[in-house]
Amino acid sequence: MNNTSTEVIEKLESFYSNETFFKGLLHETCKYTKECWKGRSDNVKKESKWNYFSLPYIGKEYRSELVCVGLNVHEGGGRNLQEMQIRGINVFKTDKEPHENDKYGYKYDPGVIESLKTKRKPRVFFEKGMEEAVKRGDLDKVYGGTDLWHRIAVYSTILLEGYSPDVADNFEKLSETYERIIYMDAIKCSPARNKSKPTKIMEDRCPDYIFFEELKIIKPDKILIMSKPVARLMKEKYMHGSSGDFPRKGKDIDHCQIKIEEKNIDVYYIVHPGYIGKGTRTELFQELSNSIKLTK
Repeated sequence: MNNTSTEVIEKLESFYSNETFFKGLLHETCKYTKECWKGRSDNVKKESKWNYFSLPYIGKEYRSELVCVGLNVHEGGGRNLQEMQIRGINVFKTDKEPHENDKYGYKYDPGVIESLKTKRKPRVFFEKGMEEAVKRGDLDKVYGGTDLWHRIAVYSTILLEGYSPDVADNFEKLSETYERIIYMDAIKCSPARNKSKPTKIMEDRCPDYIFFEELKIIKPDKILIMSKPVARLMKEKYMHGSSGDFPRKGKDIDHCQIKIEEKNIDVYYIVHPGYIGKGTRTELFQELSNSIKLTK
């Protein structure tokens, strides 16, 4: 039986509440804070105002089909940050400012909200495309990293429905796809230095503590990974070195199968959009589609 979005949300909320993730900054509330943040100065902690726990984005029509996974939040944080980046700032049009306490007593950082309003232009990357955003003046230039939200929708559409020539430009379909998937990060902290790159100890502690527990709750049919460190973590957790290298060196796309409890799950790795550069890379989309066919 497939989990619905409502069932998944309820189960995840129970897990997060039990672990007190919503009661402040992660480097103050997490049980591994002394290990992960050992030797970090107070100034670093003050700079990490965005280091709040972020819920996975969960599409309204999610039915256990697909979970997409990144490494960690880059200079962002807050309970609904992922939803805000995908659906846009208008999701918070309520009777109060979004950085005030929500019904859970959770505080959003005003600086993060403001940067999303004025600089990052949520949704622009899959609604109109990067080049159109430049023409309008929303962005100074096309660059790979912020193509992430568009590419997530493209890859997910291919995984769910197969490749079609207009897959990258059918923005109505891409928006619909977002309602069928979950997007989440494997590591929850967002350090304030080195482009928010998590430390080695965070990679060692965080996934087992939170991410792999989330996967037990979600139990998707497919997992799409867009981070080589996460692919390696997945291998160490579930493959025990017996299934060869994953992802294989030099490969933009790779596939393996894992088992979570009694469920077999297809796992796909695809290189992060930030490393692909400008263009739709149609050949990469077709390669992903071929990879799916080969696994069936």
